[in-house]
Amino acid sequence: MGVVHSAYNYVFPPDPVEIYNPGLEDRIDHANDAVESAFQDMSETYAAMKSLMRKTQSDWDTYSKPLAKSCQGIRKELV
Repeated sequence: MGVVHSAYNYVFPPDPVEIYNPGLEDRIDHANDAVESAFQDMSETYAAMKSLMRKTQSDWDTYSKPLAKSCQGIRKELV
């Protein structure tokens, strides 16, 4: 006969986390989902802001020189 390991018929006790905190895994999953959702929203907002910044910079590059020229013309007229 061979050697039988002492843990062969051992029944492990229930997880103490589940005993003292019922539903903990569900709450952790819910919190992780909320964080993931907030991160995705933040990523979308960042992409939208980056797109708006590119458009704003493009508009500034297009309209700043004519605006400066008009302002200088008005200043010359006033002085």
